[in-house]
Amino acid sequence: MSKKSAIVICDKFVNEVKEVIKGKEEEYDLIVYEAKCHLPRKMNCTVFCHDIHRKKYKSVHVFSSGCIKDKEEHSELCKTCSFHPRDMCLNMIARMDRVNEHLRQGAFLVSPGWLAKWRTHLEDWGLADELAEEFFNESANKILLLDTQVDPESLQNLKDISEAVKLPYEVDSVGLAHFREFVIGSVH
Repeated sequence: MSKKSAIVICDKFVNEVKEVIKGKEEEYDLIVYEAKCHLPRKMNCTVFCHDIHRKKYKSVHVFSSGCIKDKEEHSELCKTCSFHPRDMCLNMIARMDRVNEHLRQGAFLVSPGWLAKWRTHLEDWGLADELAEEFFNESANKILLLDTQVDPESLQNLKDISEAVKLPYEVDSVGLAHFREFVIGSVH
Protein backbone atom coordinates (compact mmCIF):
# COMPACT_ATOMS: atom_id res chain seq x y z
CA MET A 1 0.00 0.00 0.00
CA SER A 2 1.21 3.47 -0.86
CA LYS A 3 2.05 5.83 1.98
CA LYS A 4 0.53 8.64 -0.05
CA SER A 5 -2.98 9.98 -0.19
CA ALA A 6 -4.63 10.84 -3.49
CA ILE A 7 -6.28 14.17 -4.16
CA VAL A 8 -8.76 13.95 -7.04
CA ILE A 9 -9.93 17.18 -8.63
CA CYS A 10 -11.12 18.48 -11.97
CA ASP A 11 -8.81 20.11 -14.45
CA LYS A 12 -10.16 23.59 -13.59
CA PHE A 13 -8.44 23.57 -10.18
CA VAL A 14 -5.15 21.77 -10.89
CA ASN A 15 -2.96 24.84 -10.40
CA GLU A 16 -4.64 25.64 -7.10
CA VAL A 17 -4.05 22.12 -5.75
CA LYS A 18 -0.46 22.11 -6.95
CA GLU A 19 0.14 25.33 -5.06
CA VAL A 20 -1.55 24.02 -1.90
CA ILE A 21 0.48 20.77 -1.84
CA LYS A 22 3.76 22.39 -2.88
CA GLY A 23 6.48 20.92 -0.68
CA LYS A 24 4.19 18.01 0.32
CA GLU A 25 4.48 15.98 -2.89
CA GLU A 26 5.80 13.00 -0.89
CA GLU A 27 2.44 12.93 0.91
CA TYR A 28 0.03 13.41 -2.00
CA ASP A 29 -0.55 12.32 -5.57
CA LEU A 30 -2.73 14.54 -7.71
CA ILE A 31 -5.27 12.79 -9.93
CA VAL A 32 -7.03 15.02 -12.43
CA TYR A 33 -10.23 14.40 -14.34
CA GLU A 34 -11.61 16.51 -17.15
CA ALA A 35 -14.67 18.29 -15.87
CA LYS A 36 -17.75 18.31 -18.04
CA CYS A 37 -19.33 21.39 -16.48
CA HIS A 38 -21.54 21.95 -19.48
CA LEU A 39 -23.19 18.54 -19.52
CA PRO A 40 -26.61 18.11 -17.93
CA ARG A 41 -25.72 14.67 -16.58
CA LYS A 42 -23.31 14.05 -13.77
CA MET A 43 -20.19 11.94 -14.28
CA ASN A 44 -19.48 8.90 -12.18
CA CYS A 45 -16.20 7.86 -10.64
CA THR A 46 -15.09 5.84 -13.67
CA VAL A 47 -13.47 9.02 -14.99
CA PHE A 48 -10.77 8.60 -12.34
CA CYS A 49 -11.24 5.38 -10.33
CA HIS A 50 -8.99 3.21 -12.49
CA ASP A 51 -6.05 5.53 -11.80
CA ILE A 52 -6.81 5.43 -8.11
CA HIS A 53 -7.07 1.69 -7.75
CA ARG A 54 -3.95 0.79 -9.69
CA LYS A 55 -2.14 2.19 -6.68
CA LYS A 56 -3.31 1.37 -3.21
CA TYR A 57 -3.52 4.76 -1.56
CA LYS A 58 -3.64 5.38 2.15
CA SER A 59 -6.69 7.54 1.46
CA VAL A 60 -8.47 9.06 -1.54
CA HIS A 61 -10.10 12.49 -1.39
CA VAL A 62 -12.40 13.58 -4.20
CA PHE A 63 -13.13 17.31 -4.50
CA SER A 64 -16.05 18.20 -6.72
CA SER A 65 -19.35 19.94 -7.08
CA GLY A 66 -22.41 18.98 -9.13
CA CYS A 67 -20.35 17.35 -11.88
CA ILE A 68 -19.76 14.10 -9.94
CA LYS A 69 -22.57 11.77 -8.91
CA ASP A 70 -23.29 11.12 -5.26
CA LYS A 71 -21.11 8.54 -3.55
CA GLU A 72 -23.98 6.04 -3.42
CA GLU A 73 -24.01 5.90 -7.23
CA HIS A 74 -20.33 5.03 -7.66
CA SER A 75 -18.72 1.70 -8.37
CA GLU A 76 -17.70 -0.57 -5.52
CA LEU A 77 -14.10 0.54 -6.03
CA CYS A 78 -14.92 4.08 -5.01
CA LYS A 79 -16.92 3.21 -1.90
CA THR A 80 -13.75 3.79 0.12
CA CYS A 81 -13.12 7.26 -1.29
CA SER A 82 -13.84 10.35 0.78
CA PHE A 83 -15.98 12.79 -1.17
CA HIS A 84 -15.83 16.50 -0.38
CA PRO A 85 -18.58 18.01 -2.55
CA ARG A 86 -19.66 21.62 -2.80
CA ASP A 87 -22.91 22.88 -4.30
CA MET A 88 -20.84 24.97 -6.71
CA CYS A 89 -17.20 24.35 -7.51
CA LEU A 90 -16.50 28.05 -7.01
CA ASN A 91 -17.38 27.57 -3.33
CA MET A 92 -14.12 25.65 -3.08
CA ILE A 93 -12.12 28.81 -3.79
CA ALA A 94 -14.32 31.45 -2.16
CA ARG A 95 -16.74 31.56 0.75
CA MET A 96 -20.33 30.76 -0.17
CA ASP A 97 -21.61 34.16 1.00
CA ARG A 98 -19.05 35.90 -1.21
CA VAL A 99 -19.99 33.80 -4.24
CA ASN A 100 -23.70 34.31 -3.61
CA GLU A 101 -23.28 38.08 -3.30
CA HIS A 102 -21.54 38.23 -6.68
CA LEU A 103 -24.31 36.13 -8.21
CA ARG A 104 -26.99 38.38 -6.70
CA GLN A 105 -25.24 41.31 -8.36
CA GLY A 106 -25.61 39.60 -11.75
CA ALA A 107 -22.06 38.42 -12.29
CA PHE A 108 -21.06 35.44 -14.41
CA LEU A 109 -18.37 33.92 -12.19
CA VAL A 110 -15.23 32.29 -13.53
CA SER A 111 -12.11 30.70 -12.08
CA PRO A 112 -8.61 30.92 -13.56
CA GLY A 113 -8.87 27.29 -14.72
CA TRP A 114 -12.17 27.87 -16.50
CA LEU A 115 -10.87 31.05 -18.10
CA ALA A 116 -7.81 29.25 -19.47
CA LYS A 117 -10.16 27.28 -21.75
CA TRP A 118 -13.01 29.73 -22.18
CA ARG A 119 -13.07 29.48 -25.98
CA THR A 120 -13.40 25.70 -25.80
CA HIS A 121 -16.21 25.98 -23.26
CA LEU A 122 -18.19 28.35 -25.47
CA GLU A 123 -17.71 26.01 -28.43
CA ASP A 124 -18.82 23.05 -26.31
CA TRP A 125 -21.92 25.02 -25.30
CA GLY A 126 -22.66 25.67 -28.97
CA LEU A 127 -22.19 29.40 -28.59
CA ALA A 128 -20.75 31.00 -31.71
CA ASP A 129 -19.64 34.64 -31.43
CA GLU A 130 -23.00 36.39 -31.81
CA LEU A 131 -24.87 33.76 -29.86
CA ALA A 132 -22.30 33.94 -27.04
CA GLU A 133 -22.75 37.69 -26.81
CA GLU A 134 -26.52 37.30 -26.70
CA PHE A 135 -26.39 34.51 -24.10
CA PHE A 136 -24.05 36.36 -21.74
CA ASN A 137 -25.84 39.68 -22.06
CA GLU A 138 -29.18 38.05 -21.24
CA SER A 139 -27.84 36.17 -18.23
CA ALA A 140 -25.23 38.47 -16.68
CA ASN A 141 -24.16 42.07 -16.40
CA LYS A 142 -20.42 41.39 -15.99
CA ILE A 143 -17.81 38.64 -16.01
CA LEU A 144 -16.18 38.29 -12.60
CA LEU A 145 -12.95 36.40 -12.00
CA LEU A 146 -12.53 34.81 -8.59
CA ASP A 147 -8.77 35.12 -8.82
CA THR A 148 -6.75 32.59 -6.88
CA GLN A 149 -3.63 34.22 -8.33
CA VAL A 150 -2.17 30.97 -9.65
CA ASP A 151 -2.35 31.76 -13.37
CA PRO A 152 -0.52 34.81 -14.71
CA GLU A 153 -2.64 34.64 -17.90
CA SER A 154 -5.96 35.02 -16.07
CA LEU A 155 -6.30 38.77 -16.48
CA GLN A 156 -5.63 38.61 -20.22
CA ASN A 157 -8.07 35.71 -20.59
CA LEU A 158 -10.64 37.73 -18.66
CA LYS A 159 -10.14 40.73 -20.94
CA ASP A 160 -10.47 38.48 -23.99
CA ILE A 161 -13.78 36.88 -22.98
CA SER A 162 -15.08 40.26 -21.83
CA GLU A 163 -14.36 41.70 -25.26
CA ALA A 164 -15.81 38.66 -27.04
CA VAL A 165 -19.14 38.75 -25.20
CA LYS A 166 -19.25 42.53 -24.82
CA LEU A 167 -19.57 42.61 -21.05
CA PRO A 168 -17.44 44.49 -18.53
CA TYR A 169 -15.21 42.50 -16.22
CA GLU A 170 -14.16 42.64 -12.59
CA VAL A 171 -11.65 40.78 -10.46
CA ASP A 172 -12.14 39.58 -6.91
CA SER A 173 -8.70 38.54 -5.65
CA VAL A 174 -9.76 35.68 -3.41
CA GLY A 175 -6.28 34.17 -3.16
CA LEU A 176 -5.77 30.63 -1.93
CA ALA A 177 -6.56 30.88 1.79
CA HIS A 178 -10.12 29.53 1.56
CA PHE A 179 -9.15 26.77 -0.89
CA ARG A 180 -6.11 25.78 1.17
CA GLU A 181 -8.19 25.57 4.35
CA PHE A 182 -10.83 23.48 2.56
CA VAL A 183 -8.39 21.01 0.98
CA ILE A 184 -5.95 20.60 3.86
CA GLY A 185 -8.78 20.49 6.39
CA SER A 186 -10.49 17.76 4.38
CA VAL A 187 -7.47 15.49 3.93
CA HIS A 188 -6.39 15.58 7.58
